[in-house]
Amino acid sequence: MDVTTLGAALAIAKSIPDTAVGDCTAAAARAEAAAETVEQAAESIEQFEETGLIMVNGKLCVQVERS
Repeated sequence: MDVTTLGAALAIAKSIPDTAVGDCTAAAARAEAAAETVEQAAESIEQFEETGLIMVNGKLCVQVERS
């Protein structure tokens, strides 16, 4: 089997639903999307912390220091 035929066979196998290859490819895509979401959330948190804002129970708050 030449390289072109092998590449075509792999592409077809990846596109077939309800196969181990298809399931793994879909899981990998979901994992990449989740990782990107986490990275974006971490960047947002860093930006908030730089402004003095904090998150408390999912709410955006201003940190107040008592003297």
